[in-house]
Amino acid sequence: MKNLEQAMTEEKLYVQDRMKNIDTNLLDRLALYGYSNLTEYFADKREYEFSQIKFNFVEEPMPNGVSEIFKMINTNKSGILFVDWENTYVVCGNRGIEEFNQKYCEEHNITFFPLHTNGGTIVGSRGDFSLGIYCPKNIIGSSSYILNNVVAILQKYTSANVTVDGNDIVIDGKKICGSANYEQNNMLMVIMHFSFSDWTDLISNICLTTKQSKPVAYVDFISRDQFKKEVLRWLQKQ
Repeated sequence: MKNLEQAMTEEKLYVQDRMKNIDTNLLDRLALYGYSNLTEYFADKREYEFSQIKFNFVEEPMPNGVSEIFKMINTNKSGILFVDWENTYVVCGNRGIEEFNQKYCEEHNITFFPLHTNGGTIVGSRGDFSLGIYCPKNIIGSSSYILNNVVAILQKYTSANVTVDGNDIVIDGKKICGSANYEQNNMLMVIMHFSFSDWTDLISNICLTTKQSKPVAYVDFISRDQFKKEVLRWLQKQ
């Protein structure tokens, strides 16, 4: 039977021994506590450490949600940000500045925001939802951990093929969520945007890039409110 707590203690002792140049094998030591491979151990360790994070919860509509991202980053404390969209906005990451049709936005009175994250253009409107999760990078490693957990939530509500594809979440090959991330002081902010309506025409008018390789879709198999409840249940361990 696995004993994660004792295995984690043994790992610390292993590190101490290695710093003393003592020749020892971590897997041999972890085997005493039920672990037959390191991948399994580190996966269990990450799940445990993530479950111990105390998240501060903030919910704000757009456009206030943009400023809340930076407030959360500046606190350097783990947080969850829920952002409901009731109007049309465009948010541009570092790649998105050159990818969106600013003239179209100005002509149609669409507000756009530069967001200095690793990501492209986010186009959203009434009924959409953005989710921000800010937590220690040394625990989650990368944004893929967050995205895969969100996929697990969505998979409970559809028989379609929901997967992670780079920074996106796709359903049967069509993009339903784009994400961006921002790293500071060993903390990682992962920002995801989910479309709950068909904005194909809007996106095609605003996004100029010729590199758009994925067709777009939207979430129609779970309501926005139910999805938010599921995310909170996961992050707040309810």
